[in-house]
Amino acid sequence: MTLLQQLALAMQRDAKGRQVQVEKGWAAEVLAPRFEMLESALKFIEQEEVDSGIVVSRGAALRFWHLTFQEFLAARAIAGLGEREQQRLLLDDGRIYRQEWREVALLLAGVLLVKQGAAKVDGLFAAVLDELGPHAPLAAKARCAGLLGAMVNDLRALDYQPADARYRELMNAVLGIFDAEKAKSVEFQVRLEAAEALGQAGDPRLAENNWVRIGEFEIGKYPVTVAEYKVFVENDGYSTERWWQAGGFGAGKEPRRWAEQQEHPNRPVTGVSWYEAAAYSAWAGARLPTEGEWELAARGNAGREYPWGNDKPDPTRAHYRGWPGHATPIGLYPAGATPEGIQDMAGNVWEWSADWYEEGKRRALRGGGLVQR
Repeated sequence: MTLLQQLALAMQRDAKGRQVQVEKGWAAEVLAPRFEMLESALKFIEQEEVDSGIVVSRGAALRFWHLTFQEFLAARAIAGLGEREQQRLLLDDGRIYRQEWREVALLLAGVLLVKQGAAKVDGLFAAVLDELGPHAPLAAKARCAGLLGAMVNDLRALDYQPADARYRELMNAVLGIFDAEKAKSVEFQVRLEAAEALGQAGDPRLAENNWVRIGEFEIGKYPVTVAEYKVFVENDGYSTERWWQAGGFGAGKEPRRWAEQQEHPNRPVTGVSWYEAAAYSAWAGARLPTEGEWELAARGNAGREYPWGNDKPDPTRAHYRGWPGHATPIGLYPAGATPEGIQDMAGNVWEWSADWYEEGKRRALRGGGLVQR
């Protein structure tokens, strides 16, 4: 363990909580056992400011030039510990789940994979899953899924997949976050992180028959996701003219911000024009709903005010007052579903309908869904 790694880890695990700025004297005392005299440790710190610039000071205060350096060096320090010591450090008191430790944990997984191999990452996953146990409540499972899923996402460029079968079992278990009653026991942020992790692991809901019959037509249970739209893109959807009978052929090759969108497979696809939406619908053997069909699916025959009924919107039913500020994985607001189970008809993303809003000027936007022929 290098001296700077030792200092970073000491700042990260301070008894009073993570420190991002300390006194030079405190830092020298941390490093003193590696030197014959305290003055030598202090001189090392001052020289390091000149040589590397990784640590900087203002008066007697010392910090790393950027928090990322502190987190990365702390991760390198932990990677150099024995497995039992690593696990004790990370799992005692749930430290690995604290927000100030999250980036360290993610960086640690990368360091272990690159420097020591996949087996070491598997060992970390096994320890976390052991600590979780088979009878953990849904909230704990969702929290764990969010963390481990984020690690897998960070490591996907290196083709890492967890060997422990319990990882897939965990992802299946957290499907409870999409149940209206079970979701009440889990904080929204925890559910969001777990849902994102599920998207990276492969959301099993996308393999189901997700059509809901409304009278004489069927409409999608969820908005079209990035993962579903990706199949259209990769199967020459943009270069096959027969899907573009409504127009727009050759105008583009993919949705806006497509690379960024693919990082969130089970979010609704966004940044598509009306022509792209119509082409995808044709490719999928479906069509866009008319404005009237969408309204019937959302409001029902009784003309309820909102998809879920007449109660006013709140954060349990839909995006509320602009938070969390981006599209969320499908079905994350189960309390906002229609009585028939159609999700995300209010508050997540806008989607196109088949009708004109102003004849010949622009198409009508509504909450989402395709209608099966």
